[in-house]
Amino acid sequence: MALLALVIFIHWQSRAAFTAASTSLADVQAAINSASAGDVVIVPAGTATWGTSGASLSINKAITLTGDSRSTTIINLASSAPSWGSGTIQISAAATVKSMRINGATANTTAISAGSVNGWRISDIDWHGGSQQQYFVYAGTYGLIDNCTVEAGTGDSECIFSRGPTDSWQTDSSLGTANAVYIEDCTFATQGYVCDFNANGRGVVRFCTINGAQKVDGHGKYTNTPPRSVRHMEVYNNTWTSQGYWAAIELRGGTGMVFNNSGPTNPDGDWFFLVDYYVLYSGYTAANYPIDDQIGIGKDPKIGGSEPFYLWGNRRGSTNWTNLRSVYGQDMSGVINPDRDYYEEVSNFTGASGIGRGTKAQMLAITPTKTGVGFWVTDEGSWRNGYAGTSGQLYRWNGSSWVIKYIPYTYPHPLRAPSVPDTTAPTVPTNLAGTAISSSQINLTWTASSDNVAVTGYGVYHNGSLAGTTPYNQYSDTGLAPATAYTYSVNAYDAAGNFSANTPPLIVTTLASSSSSSSSSSSSSSSSSSSSSSSSSSSSSSSSSSSSSSSSSSSSSGSPSSGSSSKGGGCTSPLMLIVFSTLWLARPSRQRL
Repeated sequence: MALLALVIFIHWQSRAAFTAASTSLADVQAAINSASAGDVVIVPAGTATWGTSGASLSINKAITLTGDSRSTTIINLASSAPSWGSGTIQISAAATVKSMRINGATANTTAISAGSVNGWRISDIDWHGGSQQQYFVYAGTYGLIDNCTVEAGTGDSECIFSRGPTDSWQTDSSLGTANAVYIEDCTFATQGYVCDFNANGRGVVRFCTINGAQKVDGHGKYTNTPPRSVRHMEVYNNTWTSQGYWAAIELRGGTGMVFNNSGPTNPDGDWFFLVDYYVLYSGYTAANYPIDDQIGIGKDPKIGGSEPFYLWGNRRGSTNWTNLRSVYGQDMSGVINPDRDYYEEVSNFTGASGIGRGTKAQMLAITPTKTGVGFWVTDEGSWRNGYAGTSGQLYRWNGSSWVIKYIPYTYPHPLRAPSVPDTTAPTVPTNLAGTAISSSQINLTWTASSDNVAVTGYGVYHNGSLAGTTPYNQYSDTGLAPATAYTYSVNAYDAAGNFSANTPPLIVTTLASSSSSSSSSSSSSSSSSSSSSSSSSSSSSSSSSSSSSSSSSSSSSGSPSSGSSSKGGGCTSPLMLIVFSTLWLARPSRQRL
């Protein structure tokens, strides 16, 4: 959130433009050196060779580097250009590189590397790999690659290669957040790897078109350096168009979500593998379960099935695109098992196995007998622009109730936001309701807001102070006093820092003692206005900034990693509260409780 606020703030500033004297690397570097954060550096039309004798272009400030166009600004990489984690274009700031063509060399080279700062963007690039293994992007941090055309030169070219931070396996899952390398609305052709999400990596491939023999790959621990698997992957709404004898998706470790992908009807190829190379090449069997960093393993310490994969809505033609666990003649059964290490969509879902899909009413009519099964609700979710309330979101059965497991991150990615500021606030949340489930906990729910771009999250207020934020339309307030009345309200905000008005106040009273078995519910009158503006008031800004000292311990219900998150984790961290309060103080005065 802080990163997005920074990027948008930069967009709001007046920006200077610097046009390089020519397309040469030296002239472009001179223009970058003259620019300041927020400026635009233009590479004029022309053709130049970059990377000779290992020379690189350093982008160490949050600028936009743009060519004249894909067809007129052409960069050829020298055979002696940098390779592996050092690119010919080296990004070390929240910068954007866009609108040019880059041609690979006859040797192993890397076009663009991003290794020290999150929030970069690579857009509208036409990349053509050379005759050797090539890297289009080599990433060690998180950012966005969108609207690029990528043609690998050889079958072993890993077009987009990504590793994550060294503590990735010691930190919580960040599924559904900005903390990943996003590959979005790109087109891939010829042969190779769309991506190799490698050691500690966190990656997302969505809304892409794959026209050739290219696979989405999640690397396992076997033979990897450093010796860790990909941490997690999200692969959804992609289309494979060509039939071929190759793997389309190969997952070798970690956890993630794979859904709503489509491929051609091809019984002899376009495979979707769940595999572990320790079984293929080292003779491991079910007796070795769980294998380090294998499919379904989550945050350290290693626990089998602690973070299973969820797979649904994948189709080849009109049939289910099911995963294969018999790979190259080796059966993964016993090492990678359904309803333990992964859950997959089943027809006629009863709750005994797998994943179902349908409306929320259909989900609520089912009481599963298997903890961990999932249900993709199709009439909820507003993460996808233009699909307010119908984007879909995944629920998980926790043994006693359905809880939100996963909501995909905002699409289009907020880094694609135009330079013109978004000043439209989300609509006011409606139907705020609360239930006291014990003497110390109150659960809140509300109807989701809508926005002209996308709703980023909600602020929850407890007796007038900000208690926490959540991307979901539900929240749990804990650590409360028995038999005590608490006043709540909720507002919505977007990535540009626009806030809706607060809901009407809701008063909920905790139960008298922790031994009480009944619960009490309250609901506020629904706000009839969907206006994105709120009335002015002289409310003090100090109430927001003091929220981190609130006496109650709060948590957002339904975190992407486990269905709930404790105070200090996920969306209610002190950093998030500080960022939220900072954005709040910057807004016009509004009516609050």
